[in-house]
Amino acid sequence: MTFEITQCNAEEGGEAISRLVKLMGSGLTEVGVSSAEEEKLAAVGIGATLKNLSPEDFKWFIELFKRGTKVEGQPLSVSYGELFAGEYGAMLKWAYRCFEFNFSSFLGGIASIVPLDMLLSRDEQTSPTSKPQ
Repeated sequence: MTFEITQCNAEEGGEAISRLVKLMGSGLTEVGVSSAEEEKLAAVGIGATLKNLSPEDFKWFIELFKRGTKVEGQPLSVSYGELFAGEYGAMLKWAYRCFEFNFSSFLGGIASIVPLDMLLSRDEQTSPTSKPQ
């Protein structure tokens, strides 16, 4: 099955950015991070957003992403309910891909103004020399 994902328009994107900033919390400051941390920051931003996502926000983003997705050339809104019935892992993978496709430049762009440690909980913070256990 082939999914064709397109970017949301600027009006919808602006509203989505507003929601994302609220979901990411109060970690936005005028302190920079190194470019080496940008990719990790984008992943942490997505994680922080998902952690704070309400059912209403989830539904809003799903509706946004459905409008920008086609499956086998047809709008996803036509087959969404049947396509993902019982396939919630696949639904989350699709939603994550849409999120990443539409907002990775935003998440990467905030790397210059958000300190990484402000988005990580104490349990998630590690030193550069620490190794996963």
